Amino acid sequence: MSRLVGVDRDPEALALAARRLRVRRYGCDLVAARFSEVDEDVVGGPADGVLFDLGVSSMQLDRPERGFGYRVDGPPDMRMGEERRPD
Repeated sequence: MSRLVGVDRDPEALALAARRLRVRRYGCDLVAARFSEVDEDVVGGPADGVLFDLGVSSMQLDRPERGFGYRVDGPPDMRMGEERRPD
């Protein structure tokens, strides 16, 4: 049996991927991690394939609360994950 692992730092992107993959019935383990941290321990052992989401998407750019875009009014946050959010 093949094992596919999806890696992303953004918890919202992982949740969206989980919903889409479940609907299409693809088997994929999803892992929240930075790409620089990815190794066999982080992905939970050997994998036949690893799917990376490299870059910023319209999901981040178009939502003001994410703080990625300049055309929308929002806090200039620009972080993918929820860690160390300012109070």
